[in-house]
Amino acid sequence: HVFQTPEAINLVLEPGI
Repeated sequence: HVFQTPEAINLVLEPGI
């Protein structure tokens, strides 16, 4: 991922949302 945004991180932490 080139973009380190809180939203992207959230997706990585919870790959179910």
